[in-house]
Amino acid sequence: MATAYLCDFDGTVSPHDIGASLVRRYTRGREHELHQALARWKAGEIGHRELTEMECRGMTVTRDEALGFTVEFSLDPEFAPFVARVHARGDRGDGGE
Repeated sequence: MATAYLCDFDGTVSPHDIGASLVRRYTRGREHELHQALARWKAGEIGHRELTEMECRGMTVTRDEALGFTVEFSLDPEFAPFVARVHARGDRGDGGE
């Protein structure tokens, strides 16, 4: 039986939390509100979806700015070899083929 792997991007495919960095870079004028939301999330008062929605509402960024920002980050050099090993074993690493 094949094994399926579910990998998130921030901290797995990339060794950096690109999403959090994007929020920090492009949040303008609502930093206090977002800091409070993060504290509420850490305390278990709100879920991750609500936190993400609040973070996104607080950002002012164009598509081109966001895409340009991402090139500042690298992928984990061990991730592609991991995927190759997964596929070589007949396992799945992309959500279902």
